[in-house]
Amino acid sequence: MNNIQNLKTSQRIRESYAGLPFQSFWSWLTGKELSGRVEIKNNSRFGALLSSTALFFGGVYLSSLVVKSNDISNWFLIFTSMISVAGARYIVATMIHQAVHNSLFDSTHLNRIYSELFSTILVVQPFDSYRKFHVEEHHSNAFSTLDDKDLSALYKLGFTPGTSVSEMKRKLFSHCISPKFHLQYLIGRIKSNFVDTPLYRKTLSFVWLSSLVFLAYKAGPIMFSLVVIIPFVFIYQVCSLLHLITEHLWVVKSHGLASEQAHIDNCLGRFNGREMPSLEGAWLKGSINRLIWFGEHLVYHLPIRLLVLQGTLTVHDWHHRYGAHPGWANTIQLREEEVQAQIASGDSNYIDVWGFHNVINYVLESISNAEPITEYDSSYEYRLN
Repeated sequence: MNNIQNLKTSQRIRESYAGLPFQSFWSWLTGKELSGRVEIKNNSRFGALLSSTALFFGGVYLSSLVVKSNDISNWFLIFTSMISVAGARYIVATMIHQAVHNSLFDSTHLNRIYSELFSTILVVQPFDSYRKFHVEEHHSNAFSTLDDKDLSALYKLGFTPGTSVSEMKRKLFSHCISPKFHLQYLIGRIKSNFVDTPLYRKTLSFVWLSSLVFLAYKAGPIMFSLVVIIPFVFIYQVCSLLHLITEHLWVVKSHGLASEQAHIDNCLGRFNGREMPSLEGAWLKGSINRLIWFGEHLVYHLPIRLLVLQGTLTVHDWHHRYGAHPGWANTIQLREEEVQAQIASGDSNYIDVWGFHNVINYVLESISNAEPITEYDSSYEYRLN
């Protein structure tokens, strides 16, 4: 398919930021690199490792300080909770994800140790089962089939072909606030730590969960709920669902379509922001539009970047083409390098969507317009991480 016009529009949006200072920040926030900066590849996996760890532990520490101040009305807790969840999601969706691909560390043993340690702390899927479902299934011929547990998760939650976009949006909102959804998700997270896991993992999980129970007793229900339960159960799980539903187009591939092509067709770039308003014409109106634009980035696009599209998730489509690439920390730059080459050639198979609300619409419309799946069985097992 030829998406040249889409990519040129995307390039124009990113170039509207070019006059601002701190271009490295805007490349991070939007998830899109300037075409003239693609040669700058100074991000490291160890920098990502340090950043994710600092966000997680720093956010938890700051949240505990806020709650200890006995001022429950302190709005700073919203910020500290966002930081701790951002760190947790960064660790799971990028660090552990790269570890199961054996591309976080050079040592396979270190990848396993890191994954097992932090997946225990965050009560998510262990190394072996995550690697099996993600590397051996999701990145293989099972992708874009009902054997893909990510796709079956969404179908089981009601995001199925033929369902209207408005109905799926209603279901998405309902799941986000549903106690039943959150309880089932949490139970699934806990079960994944004990079912079909090695003895050492069962022991780690038992010791850790026992420690959390003891911590809840010592800290009290208010402290534990505000620092642990609300951020790492409710907020974390909402962010996980929002990421998953926009990660791919979730259309079952047609019979005979090669797996490699399915990975290209059903992936997209998810970018934060919109084109900066021009100051040409009425100066006052242009200035007000600019202020609104900056405000949108502060209260909408920045939280989405931190909580839902961490690390390299904005350009997760590139990962599905190149897998365990040693330069994954510079995926944003590497993808843009290839996009620019495709624009120059006059043909492209990348797709860019700006604004998380537009990404949701794009994905749900793709699902809604897909061919109905008559053999779908709602009892299919699913997992979320």
